Amino acid sequence: MGNFGSDAPPGEDITPASLVLIDVDGSARAVADDLHFPNGMALRRGGTELVVAETRSNPGRLTVFDVAADGSLSGRRTLVEFDSEWPDGLAVDSEDAVWVA
Repeated sequence: MGNFGSDAPPGEDITPASLVLIDVDGSARAVADDLHFPNGMALRRGGTELVVAETRSNPGRLTVFDVAADGSLSGRRTLVEFDSEWPDGLAVDSEDAVWVA
């Protein structure tokens, strides 16, 4: 589960957000921090990677994490940085290509 961290209008500073994993027993834990308006997520590579659209980062970017069997995230890295676009929703196709709006 993500959260936006802030609803400040474009051009104003935002509060970074966390991604929260809800386990099957209902417990919750943060699995990633310091995301700038995570506004789209998709799993790829058989569920071993999570791609997150950071809509309000500067520049906008897609961030990738490795996903462990327990849902923990590690290996944070930038997949793409955009010049002036703000990535929003995204999807992964059957060939693991990422499509972003």
